[in-house]
Amino acid sequence: MELSMNNKNVTIARSYAKAIFHFSKEHNQIEYWQEILKLLSNIFCEKEIKEQLQHNIVSEKKIAELLILVLNNKINNFIKNFIKILSENKRLLLIPFILKEFKKLYYQYKNILYIKVFSANQLNEKQITILKNSLKKKFCINIKLKNEINKNIIGGFLIKINDLVIDCSIKNIINNLNKKMQS
Repeated sequence: MELSMNNKNVTIARSYAKAIFHFSKEHNQIEYWQEILKLLSNIFCEKEIKEQLQHNIVSEKKIAELLILVLNNKINNFIKNFIKILSENKRLLLIPFILKEFKKLYYQYKNILYIKVFSANQLNEKQITILKNSLKKKFCINIKLKNEINKNIIGGFLIKINDLVIDCSIKNIINNLNKKMQS
């Protein structure tokens, strides 16, 4: 049973993330929960752990018990209960998806727009600053920018903001020129 980011898993992860986010906000523990979710996400992204769960070699209940035992001093009772609930519902492998949804809520709460910029090469600090400032001006919101290398891009870059993609690649510019010349 390989978990993918399909609509059902996204919906389930979003529900957990919303509940956790609102709870953590009420208890003034947003950053704490985010750090614990990152830690748990790293654990459940490990190939060996995923295989153990996917092939029912070890039950989710046993992994949850072990996790709570190992992390006992780092996690509070609410997180212990959260882990137990996920294991009872056989959803421990959803933790990376829950983290992703939690981060979306966190950025929204902090008035931050998370943007991915794909480019052929790593952008330098000056380029990143210029891009962040122009996007901040356009969207009137704080920007968190992540630059990822994509070797399929010859030059220029792609900007991904949630479901919006802004294609500033040389390939796209050339394709648009071709379309205009052919019409």
